[in-house]
Amino acid sequence: MEKLKKQKPSTARSDATAEKQTQLDNIFEQMGDFGRFQLRVFPLFCLCSTLASLQYASVPFVGYTPEHRCISPQNDMDGNQTSQIQHFFSDEHRNQSSACESVVNGSREKCHEWEFDRSVMEETYASEFNLVCDEASLVTLMAVIFLVGMAVGNVGIGLLSDRLGRRTALGCALLFLSASGLASTFSPNAVTAILFRFLIGASSSGAYITSFLFGMEVVGPKKRMFAGIIMHFFYAAGSCGASGIAYALRHWRYLQAAITAPALLLAVYTWTVPESIRWLLSRGRKEDAKLVAKGVAQQNGRHIKSYDIFDNLKVDAVPQKSKGILKELWKTPRLVFHMVLLSLIWGLVEATWFGISLNSGNIEGSIFVNYFLVGLIEFPANCVLFTINRYGRKIPFVLTMVLCGMLCLSTTFVELYTGEGNFKF
Repeated sequence: MEKLKKQKPSTARSDATAEKQTQLDNIFEQMGDFGRFQLRVFPLFCLCSTLASLQYASVPFVGYTPEHRCISPQNDMDGNQTSQIQHFFSDEHRNQSSACESVVNGSREKCHEWEFDRSVMEETYASEFNLVCDEASLVTLMAVIFLVGMAVGNVGIGLLSDRLGRRTALGCALLFLSASGLASTFSPNAVTAILFRFLIGASSSGAYITSFLFGMEVVGPKKRMFAGIIMHFFYAAGSCGASGIAYALRHWRYLQAAITAPALLLAVYTWTVPESIRWLLSRGRKEDAKLVAKGVAQQNGRHIKSYDIFDNLKVDAVPQKSKGILKELWKTPRLVFHMVLLSLIWGLVEATWFGISLNSGNIEGSIFVNYFLVGLIEFPANCVLFTINRYGRKIPFVLTMVLCGMLCLSTTFVELYTGEGNFKF
């Protein structure tokens, strides 16, 4: 008894949480970890993962800056235009002239019109809105704004899913993505396009984080890790697929429409999926959770022995006038420390990955092949996740982080010893 009295509040909360988790896992084991119900709804979450990946993977293509030259009266082309275009975009001509200045009557003047090489992409933000020279920073700004939107979407829609439910948050995110993505194809200028990039980033990342959370909550404990890995494979498929779609369409408006349109169909399908049992129980809606559990068990051909487990389940329902999840989180200092540490590591990993993938167009060779290879490498990388049950989380995590750091540093030597111009990353 004395030991119980001296037990720290944080330890008591941890024990209570572990007991609730065990009770919830028992419910899912009776319903079926991965039966016909999961086979029906899980593809939705996988496709949401692919859709979010396509939005991110489109950034290097829509933001691609093609080779360009200044248009001036003295540069107007007559005769064989094809041969002259090849000359203007040749290394010899680029070394002799500036893409930002033109020579008029023997003096150099700033360019106001440009001719773009459309052999790689027929139309991008840079070529349509003339985002070169003094305006070139706007292309980078578009990518940054997109990433900022992703961060806002992760937090904002994540909190919305806790407040309104997984299904509602996911459906809204997909509808918002379809609306902002399709509307962006009608952008009349760069400022409007930048605004839509923020909205697309927020809605796509919100859809991804909510679909991943939803997917993990509908799967039983024995199949949860496997389901998470499968979703990562679908994300990698989106990275590879974006290269093929961009190669086929080669126009940023058509590309954006093609990778956004499926969001509307997924949004409709979302409303056929029942709400997460875990979320319903967290809100104290035990009767609703019973109905969903009964339906899941029937579809899986299973039978729940007794529904008294829902009544006996100790769930701290979130009050309607909650002062916030973060305030509750601060009551457990150890959990806060782990959350902050993992968040910093996650941010570092994301920044590294974004830097590599977004700069795939700066590496020598075809931008389509480069980005396809960047996405393709995710497949063997995801296979490492299958080792964590045998070796634990820490060893694979530390080894992959060290390997990543070493490989990133090695790119410096590649640039130094492969010759100038062969590697521009």
